[in-house]
Amino acid sequence: MDSFDRLIIECDTSIAFFTEELKMLNSRYNNGEQLLSFNALITITLLDLYVILKNLCKAKTDWEKIFYIKHEYLVIHESIKKLRPDTGITNIQQIIDSKYPELKVQYHKIQDDIDLYKSRVEYKKIQDTRNFNAAHIESRFNKYYKTAFSLDGEEAAKLCVDYVTILEDANKIAIALKKDYIEKEIQKNTISPPPLL
Repeated sequence: MDSFDRLIIECDTSIAFFTEELKMLNSRYNNGEQLLSFNALITITLLDLYVILKNLCKAKTDWEKIFYIKHEYLVIHESIKKLRPDTGITNIQQIIDSKYPELKVQYHKIQDDIDLYKSRVEYKKIQDTRNFNAAHIESRFNKYYKTAFSLDGEEAAKLCVDYVTILEDANKIAIALKKDYIEKEIQKNTISPPPLL
């Protein structure tokens, strides 16, 4: 089995896992609870990126690759805007800073990792693709075409894997927050224990 096959298997396993996680979150979601919102953001982003990565690896034509790369870059850019906004701090950061001091170092490392990711030269390509090809269709055909056909599948796969690594670390925090939330809700008798997976 080569690395390509192992990557596809990893994607399939992760897709199945995060699909079930999303279903569980939906069953637990309680009036916009911030902790579960953070968990949902991480889960949805990981699920999307694993589906994209799997299909990007299997794409046969340039346009298929462009299609998946455009969506990948849109997902990455939009999730980063929510996880690490350019100004201010997120609600989840306020919650962690005030109620979960044991997670502060880990959370701020993820924020630093996102900053480092955004400082990469390739991030400009993510932004341009999002702006000219994914979120909007550039009206100037030459600009659209040049941006679309400058996309590189191997580069996009590496950027995806690197960002997924950051999100997997964020998911560890999300799991800890979800566990604490569920335990508190069980103690209040507002929910029943989760089913065993």
